[in-house]
Amino acid sequence: MTFILLIMERIQKQHKWALRVLQAMGEGKKTTLEVSAAFFPDMYQKAPDFIFSEVYGQLTYLEKEGYVELTKNEDGVLLWEATRVLAHQS
Repeated sequence: MTFILLIMERIQKQHKWALRVLQAMGEGKKTTLEVSAAFFPDMYQKAPDFIFSEVYGQLTYLEKEGYVELTKNEDGVLLWEATRVLAHQS
């Protein structure tokens, strides 16, 4: 039973972390790099591969959960846009 509770706790923490990324996105369509810069303003240039990967993973999770939509612009650049507005999360 405790193993299941641990798994549920980690899923809940993952979800909260993803919602923080969503809040950092703000409004409008953004690239993964733009979201990375908004969420990790002091770190995204120091460890771009790690930060980009982390944010991309959160965005794909949010897409599957229906919080963001992924599109491409005319140049084929992937753009993310929030589809749900959240109240302030703590």
